[in-house]
Amino acid sequence: TRISALTPTARVATADSIGLSLVNAGTGDVSLLAGTSIVDNDASGTVNVQATNLRMVATAGLIGNSDVGTPAVNDNAIDLEVATVAASADDGIYLHETTTGGALEIGSVAAIDVTQVNFDSSTETVSDAATLAGLTTATDGPIKLVASDGTLTVSNAVSAHGTGDVLLDAQGTDNDVVIDAAVTSGAGNVTITAADDVDQD
Repeated sequence: TRISALTPTARVATADSIGLSLVNAGTGDVSLLAGTSIVDNDASGTVNVQATNLRMVATAGLIGNSDVGTPAVNDNAIDLEVATVAASADDGIYLHETTTGGALEIGSVAAIDVTQVNFDSSTETVSDAATLAGLTTATDGPIKLVASDGTLTVSNAVSAHGTGDVLLDAQGTDNDVVIDAAVTSGAGNVTITAADDVDQD
């Protein structure tokens, strides 16, 4: 999927999976809804989504994927250049805020409205069901998010189901993880690391 949106929003929805190369909404918002998974098609570390606010739902699958090899590298993660992200998946969430993306907030993203163009030249407004907040998984899904060069702020809950592990990592120089909401796993491990401080309010 390669989409460049000149309007403030972009929305991609399918009953199956979404394979991302680049969705570029500039300073607008992006909504990705997949019946199964949302995956990185290029697995190269280049940006998959550029936006201000991003919401992703993978109803019966993964967002990104695991990558066996170097512990600090995951070429299968979804590479982001966004300010705020919210996501929900069944089997796991793997996200990477690139160096150019800077700081990242795990927050709340309102329903996104777009104008859908139909084959008969009519148009209609299509909207997400509701506001999406935080990062959540089901079916023992892990949640792993690395910000390469920026502070990571947890404004809404991060909740991994069952044995799913959680990793939140703010890399670079003088970057923090600021925890303003719950970070939990049902029975998995939770790791929070920062180049500078981990601050819990």
